[in-house]
Amino acid sequence: MRKLSAVAALCCIWIIAPANTQQVDVAFGGGSLSSAGSSFNLGNFVPSEAGGTFVGFSGNVLIKGDLGAEGEVFWRASQNLYAGQIPDRPVFWDFSAIYAPRFNRFLGAEVLAGIGAESVRFYSGNYNCDIYGNCSNYVSSNHFMGDVGRRNPHLRLPKLLCAAGDAALPAAQ
Repeated sequence: MRKLSAVAALCCIWIIAPANTQQVDVAFGGGSLSSAGSSFNLGNFVPSEAGGTFVGFSGNVLIKGDLGAEGEVFWRASQNLYAGQIPDRPVFWDFSAIYAPRFNRFLGAEVLAGIGAESVRFYSGNYNCDIYGNCSNYVSSNHFMGDVGRRNPHLRLPKLLCAAGDAALPAAQ
């Protein structure tokens, strides 16, 4: 049911959004994550979310002039081992305001800032079901984060991908 709702919402956005907006972008991408080591030490092992391949979807809509909204979700493509023992997979998502000025017909840049969350899913091998029949084999640890980023000036030609650089700022706990 959730998947059907998500598909229906995307279809509505796909059909309705272009009528009232100047630009709509949707993308699928991949990359890696680099982060500082943790201050929490488990003996000889210091947990970190760095490394591995992350894949995901993103999209933005310019609503008024150069201003708009952007959202993205990225997850680790394969499971990691937390503390060398517990299978886990981090998922990052955020919603941001975006400012995307054009310098001329072909050259533009993007600056964004927003909020989001990190959900680290720890896999247990056992299925947990709620009263509605929704079952999963993981428990989540969720954390709030801030997101600021920029995309270097890039050519805005049809169907041309641009290089991106985003920085996630974890909130104080």
